[in-house]
Amino acid sequence: MASKATTPAPSPGMHPLQLLAGSPALPPSISSPASPSVVQAANLAHRRPNSEIAQIIRSVDEMRESVVEVREHQKYGNKRVSLVLKKVLEYSTEVAQYSTDVASYSDEVDGYRDEVDEYCQKVDASDKKIDKLSKEVGKLIDVVNKVRQDVTAYNQNVDQLSQKVDKVLEMNTRLGLWFDGSNTHTVEPTALDMSAPQVNSNGEVIAIDDDEQGAGDSLESVEQDGTYSTNYFDDAIDGSGDYGVYDMVR
Repeated sequence: MASKATTPAPSPGMHPLQLLAGSPALPPSISSPASPSVVQAANLAHRRPNSEIAQIIRSVDEMRESVVEVREHQKYGNKRVSLVLKKVLEYSTEVAQYSTDVASYSDEVDGYRDEVDEYCQKVDASDKKIDKLSKEVGKLIDVVNKVRQDVTAYNQNVDQLSQKVDKVLEMNTRLGLWFDGSNTHTVEPTALDMSAPQVNSNGEVIAIDDDEQGAGDSLESVEQDGTYSTNYFDDAIDGSGDYGVYDMVR
């Protein structure tokens, strides 16, 4: 009965009844169920307790259920894997689309950057022009200020000349010399409280008394009384040298 103690491992040559009886493999010559060895193996199997056989059957059923459960899990897992793969493909497609959009946006951003650079260059050029114009305007302002100074100086000179002209006119009035555009000079005898001047046949004054040097003085002798100078005078009207009175404010 040593064969019951050590149950051999199953092998392709063992009969199903031998698995239950724990018998060694049947000889190849014994293949008929009616042979004595088969009957003996069946008898040995019937000798096992019913509880042990029931336990073996339960174990087989549990194994079958486990196999079925594993197969169900495998099917479910395969479905899950398929769904995950499908989602991954969808996400890959979306990522590819996003990558295309990002590339397009990058191109647009590059275009905007180029436009901004161009505008910056224009602004820099405008700033340079403004600086140049500001310098030119500054120069023009300096010129205008200089012109204003010149005009102010000119006005002052004009005022001074006007004053001198006024004095000359006043002097001419006091001397009584009136120029009517002809070749004669009309003398006011009462000017400067003088005596009547000496006039030649053309009506030109040839001598005048300034009431300070005595009798009527000749124009050839230049007299200066501190206010008036009496000298030769050419009115340049008829081309000849005319004697007359030339008055200068000193």
